Amino acid sequence: ETTIARMLGKQGYATLAVGKWHLGQRAEFLPVSHGFDEYFGIPYSDDMGSSPWRQSDDLVLPLLHNATVVEQPADLSTVTERYTEKAVDFMHRNTAAKKPWFLYLAWNHVHIPDFASKQFCNTSIRGRFGDALAEMDFHVGKVLDGLDAAGAANNTVVFFTSDNGPWLIMRWAAG
Repeated sequence: ETTIARMLGKQGYATLAVGKWHLGQRAEFLPVSHGFDEYFGIPYSDDMGSSPWRQSDDLVLPLLHNATVVEQPADLSTVTERYTEKAVDFMHRNTAAKKPWFLYLAWNHVHIPDFASKQFCNTSIRGRFGDALAEMDFHVGKVLDGLDAAGAANNTVVFFTSDNGPWLIMRWAAG
């Protein structure tokens, strides 16, 4: 299997995966086993585990660094900020070192269950979905500002995509 991270790593790029992975939580399926130098995130969708935002009998959501659990349950009210900080730090360090880099950043927003930090809770007339969307928008801006502050904006391609459209059966909660 050839992944973009493995291919770019062979060309001297530093590679980092941050956020939702959802290709398997065992070590052999995590980003560091598929060409990424480092991983920080939740290894599946946030609706697949119990959290303060979704009570269930499922496994409690873990936050991983590489293959090590660093927090369980993952604090969803702070995870978006921590993903952003990790991404911006990675861009700054590698740009300063004049090392090419590839960043894969997959926020858990705006997937059911919608969650937001204290800064964004109850700030939208659209409810939790609107709060989560506003928070994600804010953090996209912080990453783009970080890219500019690192001096890499004119030499970087940014792709913005999503693996989820609206989950229509969830009605207002889903966008």
